[in-house]
Amino acid sequence: MRAVFALLTLIALLSPGHLLVAQDEGTAPAHVLRLATLAPRGSIAERALRAWNRTLRERTGGALAVQVYWGGAMGDETSMIRRMRIGDLEAASLTVAGMGTLVRDTLVLQVPGVLTSTAEADRVREGYTAELRQRFRDEGWELLGWGDAGRVRMFSTSAIRRPSDLRSRRPWVRDGDPVFRAVLDEAGASGVVVGVPEVLAGLRTGMIDTVPASALVVSALQWFTSLGHVTAGSNGFVITGMVVRGEFVSGLPEAERTALLETARESEARIGRALRRADDELFDGLLEQGIVADDVSAYEDEWRALGDGARARLRDRVVPGALIDRVMAMARGT
Repeated sequence: MRAVFALLTLIALLSPGHLLVAQDEGTAPAHVLRLATLAPRGSIAERALRAWNRTLRERTGGALAVQVYWGGAMGDETSMIRRMRIGDLEAASLTVAGMGTLVRDTLVLQVPGVLTSTAEADRVREGYTAELRQRFRDEGWELLGWGDAGRVRMFSTSAIRRPSDLRSRRPWVRDGDPVFRAVLDEAGASGVVVGVPEVLAGLRTGMIDTVPASALVVSALQWFTSLGHVTAGSNGFVITGMVVRGEFVSGLPEAERTALLETARESEARIGRALRRADDELFDGLLEQGIVADDVSAYEDEWRALGDGARARLRDRVVPGALIDRVMAMARGT
């Protein structure tokens, strides 16, 4: 089963939000994109990413390569962003919480009830990406791509079937994430704030007993080893993206800049489909490993009310209400 996890983690790392490339041996490139990620490094992933890098180098005549700092080597997302601001890094793979510190409107993608199906996520990606990319450019960043890294479910050490169950749990809240904070506030629950690198230790010591995450995330970061339950249903997604300093992109020769941007966009749909399949397969694999999927359908109205209440808390306090309404309409195709 661990071999399956390793293979599917590779697919996850190839998502549009995680264009991670290892530099090949040979002539030193004229431009190196230093990229930080929380994703772990693995031999299977490394071999595949070297192949991707060879393609990139062919497109640029060996002039552009990417140097990856794996597994949180550059710290958590707050540290990655700080390093980008001062020029120690050119790029980082970030969750919505991290992207939201750069462009607040990005948080609309994680607001409860905005994206509830893959069809809705695809419609918003098609209709909102150009506007979002421009918002990043206005702030001095380039958004190479964003995508969903699996369905959000509540993974826990004991069953969670209804929102009130969260009150007796110790759920993880990442620093700088106002969205899940609003969810917990609406549920009358408290959370434990730690960075992503500290979650595994928190689970092992019992400081944390619940994480909102996808099967891809809990598998790649080994959190599943300390979890025994998961909500069977899901109506949201883990959203990730890759952000590059605009100064670096604009400083590239036109051919290299075009190769970087086009390669990222060309991979988005293809890798996105593979990523979704991987999350589904990993979820099934976790159940085979003994994690129990708890049916929450009897309390569907309570979960819907929780999302509605959290969305109301976020409206015009964290994300403009008009933007929430517009993106929800876009998602529904209305």
